[in-house]
Amino acid sequence: MQKQRKITHFLRNSMILIGIVCIGVFAYIGVYINTQSEKTINEVGSVYMANMNARVSKHFSTMVDLRMTQLDTLVESIPNGSKKDSAQVREWLEYNAKLRGLDSLAYYFDDGSFEIIYGTEIASANPEKFLEIMRNGDRTVSVGYSNDGEQAAIIGTPFKAEMDDGRKSIAIIGKMPIEYIAETLTLNADDELFYSFVIRKDGSFVIHTAGAYRDNYFDRARALYDEIIDKKNVEQFVS
Repeated sequence: MQKQRKITHFLRNSMILIGIVCIGVFAYIGVYINTQSEKTINEVGSVYMANMNARVSKHFSTMVDLRMTQLDTLVESIPNGSKKDSAQVREWLEYNAKLRGLDSLAYYFDDGSFEIIYGTEIASANPEKFLEIMRNGDRTVSVGYSNDGEQAAIIGTPFKAEMDDGRKSIAIIGKMPIEYIAETLTLNADDELFYSFVIRKDGSFVIHTAGAYRDNYFDRARALYDEIIDKKNVEQFVS
């Protein structure tokens, strides 16, 4: 009888121990699978976002290059290669610039001043940098504002032409709606699975989705991600 009780006691304790071990094993497996699944999801998400970022960035660069090439072609195709301003040259430039979807066109001078060929005057949001690039004979695209505060994109390409008063331009400037860039990048599509922004170094928006709030990308990121592991500054996520 004593022996039977010992066996029963041994079996009961063994079953309890086995149960505890099984619970521990299953708990460990559950935690491990959950950790691996989270890791896999993060890796897949990172790869997806990296590829989409490369795709959107390439699309944006291609679009900008296309518009600057169109402006280059415009000035290179002036009849008889004329480098002197005239009513005929302005008429030709206006007609062909409008065909390319430009809202305004202007001569640009070494002192940073404009002479409008057609449309409204627009100034770069960073006039000093814009002037420096134009003086160096490079092409550029910049964000600017018209007199009524309307935001637009400015494209500049080198072009030397002599005015009637003896002044010589250093570039020709074209203006296109900022919405053109947004539409080209499909930033306002309702079915997008991610947000696309064009921002300045300080985080202020140049182009953002219609649903974006706040005036600064960094402020927006801080509001969305209060705590990020191993990251003290949200700015580290901007490349």
